[in-house]
Amino acid sequence: RVARLPVPFVADWCMVDMMEREAMLRRAVVVHADPQKSELARLLQGQTPMDSVLPAGVARVLETGEAVLCEVAGAPAAPRSPDAHDSEPPVSASEALLKELGLRRYIAVPLVTRGTMLGVLTIASGRDDLLYGAEDRALAEELGRRAALAIDNARLYESAQRAIRAREELVAVVSHDLKSPLATIVMNTSLLRRKLPSSEEAAELRRPVERIQKSADRMNRLIRDLLDLAKLDGGHIRIQPVPHDVAGLLSDAIELLREEAAEKSLRLEQGVELGVDRALCDRERVLQVIANLVGNAIKFTPAGGEVALRAAPWGREVLLSVRDTGPGIPEDQRARIFERYWQAKETAHKGTGLGLSIAKALVEVHGGRIWVESKVGEGSTFFFTLPLAEAAGTTSGVAAGTRLGA
Repeated sequence: RVARLPVPFVADWCMVDMMEREAMLRRAVVVHADPQKSELARLLQGQTPMDSVLPAGVARVLETGEAVLCEVAGAPAAPRSPDAHDSEPPVSASEALLKELGLRRYIAVPLVTRGTMLGVLTIASGRDDLLYGAEDRALAEELGRRAALAIDNARLYESAQRAIRAREELVAVVSHDLKSPLATIVMNTSLLRRKLPSSEEAAELRRPVERIQKSADRMNRLIRDLLDLAKLDGGHIRIQPVPHDVAGLLSDAIELLREEAAEKSLRLEQGVELGVDRALCDRERVLQVIANLVGNAIKFTPAGGEVALRAAPWGREVLLSVRDTGPGIPEDQRARIFERYWQAKETAHKGTGLGLSIAKALVEVHGGRIWVESKVGEGSTFFFTLPLAEAAGTTSGVAAGTRLGA
């Protein structure tokens, strides 16, 4: 794409040479304005040692880091100007191919970014009426700067994508290897709990079994979060939004967390205001968001407190909220709680710092937004929005099969 920009406007043909390993150059692309010579131009592509690269001006740019404007020996001489052209001596071997392509004069400029030489961009003329001067050289240098930036950005993007793919593969392998033994632990601890007598004598045995089960459950959640994180980074999380009864969603979420709340003697409440019917959403993903928010509320609310899950109309959306009577979140921490891996020092031992960032991403892919309001000593309320099913067709833009990052 870079090589095509100047052809045929300011050049008959253009080529881009990229530095590879030490002392080697790769001619990545050669573009010619004449379709009949395009196949011939492609013969110039490939790797070549730097000490034998042609035309010779390219080697000079690699050596000095400065642009050159050259007349090829044997070509009709152009009128001399105050910008005297460098003279290039006759060459052998590939000279015939270059002449057949019509190389009479050319400008070669360095591709440099962040202080690193990436290669050389060369624009060439094969016509007597296409001459080069100072303005053309300045234009070529500017094109080289922009091309170097584009190439560098493309390389950085490819490197980031490779890193993401490698992490996805690593997380998938590790998660798969962990899931099997974890499933065995969960199954056997559940069996032990059922087999233990309910008498007080068995209480001392029951407590360590319950601790094992809780640790295994936490590991399962961590594996799920890591897998979701890898999918989010790769843009591979898909949602299937269909109309769902909001009251039913809240009831299902409460049932999932009722036992956890009961262990801390917390009151779990839910309420749906008039005007809220169905939301357009992916049920499993929204339950994951609610479970994360309610689970956090349970985790940080002292025994005997309250956690309330509500739904209310919000224009053409539904507003869901999770309110707790916990310690609240200081103002300086609120701006960071949705950041990946971030945790307050005093609560760092209570989680991984992934849940809220994943919840935020899942809400946003539904076309909603999420935020928190809190006052220290009085508790916190997390809010998020979902499109109402009736309004979705005209306002939300969420369609079945939506993929995060698409």
